[in-house]
Amino acid sequence: MKILILSNDTKFVSLLDRTLQEYMFRKFVSVEVARAVRIRDYLASDEDYDVVIVDDDFEKRTCIETARLVRTKDPKVAIIIISNSPDRVYDSFSVRAHRFLVKPLTQSSMYEALDAYRKDIIAYRLIIVKTSTGYQSISSEDIVYVEAAAKDSILHLQKGGELRTGTSFAQLLIQLPEEYFFRTHRSYIVNMLHISALDAEHITLRDGTRLPVSRRRKVNFFMEFSKFASGHTFI
Repeated sequence: MKILILSNDTKFVSLLDRTLQEYMFRKFVSVEVARAVRIRDYLASDEDYDVVIVDDDFEKRTCIETARLVRTKDPKVAIIIISNSPDRVYDSFSVRAHRFLVKPLTQSSMYEALDAYRKDIIAYRLIIVKTSTGYQSISSEDIVYVEAAAKDSILHLQKGGELRTGTSFAQLLIQLPEEYFFRTHRSYIVNMLHISALDAEHITLRDGTRLPVSRRRKVNFFMEFSKFASGHTFI
């Protein structure tokens, strides 16, 4: 996750940077933080960011004015506004701010904002699969688990349905976001958001489905799921 900070307050930037680094270690998420001291440097840059954090009074502009300039460069970037004035929250809708936070900034409020962003990413990531009539896009959030079926794959979906696809198991493994999906067995890829219980040889999903965990993947899976569970407060 690439994050840009737009702030002229050195102490605030230092505090924010520590908060973001702690978030990285606690949530087991890669975070790359950069800072721009002039808006024109950001606007002229070819660098793309996932999140832009906008502080009040950056180059003597309000947070909303700065956010509008950010939108001229990147209509899709997630903007987190941090303001001294709670009343500016109403104007934040005009720039489609992801979150509006009021100073003094707390660690929990920043963590919640980043957690929400990460959940939005999984919710809107589309997987393209081959069907008998062509191709179909599916939100990765809707996939509970994937089952290998010879040269095909079967997607088991949240609403209880199944979709058989000509897209190979290996191709789906590449498309699915690795933060959420884990290959527990040579025939199964599981969305860890849907795991409700596990033992030495099986996992149980929220709908009661039991799936095997292969012996050679077991240790790695338990380690990854432990990290995942401790780092996702929205489960």
